[in-house]
Amino acid sequence: MKPLLGVFHCREISAFKQATDKLKIDKLWMKFYPQGEAYSLARQWFLDHKEYTHFVTLPDDLLATQKAIDILSDDADNGGYGVISGWCNNTAWITNNIYTDFSFTLPPIQTKEWHPYNFARIESILKYKQNIIPVPFQGIALTFLHRSILEQIPFRTDIPQDIGLAHDLVQKGMGQYVDLRARMIHLRHPHGILVGKRNKEIIHETQDI
Repeated sequence: MKPLLGVFHCREISAFKQATDKLKIDKLWMKFYPQGEAYSLARQWFLDHKEYTHFVTLPDDLLATQKAIDILSDDADNGGYGVISGWCNNTAWITNNIYTDFSFTLPPIQTKEWHPYNFARIESILKYKQNIIPVPFQGIALTFLHRSILEQIPFRTDIPQDIGLAHDLVQKGMGQYVDLRARMIHLRHPHGILVGKRNKEIIHETQDI
């Protein structure tokens, strides 16, 4: 197994950079691209480099951990999960510690409202006994995608990538899962987008042997 971390970097958040630099995994930094273009180009780069088995998504407001990487790597490798993710708090509300970033219902493909997403509440899922749960929708927070999945499903450029992926997986009869042990912090950092203000750049960063 050889995963590639796609780092979607459009802001300068020091806490994110510090956390991401510590991760022991090959990285593809997509710097200052519009979101749809960034995901599309990263997918194609991954497909062209067949030494990698899994593509892993990381937005630049999520503090990923090595523990989460290791848990999800094991799930993907030994558990055989084609799409499996960690989870985080949802920052769409004033209080960060109420909702998760995943839902047990599939939201409409076109919506500008939050209520159709029906995000799970943190207090309820912390009581679950099982580690891995199936979900129809999650916010692609540190999501491991097997090569066979991305060969069939492109990232949408016309709608948010998370909702596009959710609908495309359902349409093809493919499941996705969340491992509740892989919890991370989602930062409330809505400002400072530097797309169009900085030069676009793709950087492939490998681990030192």
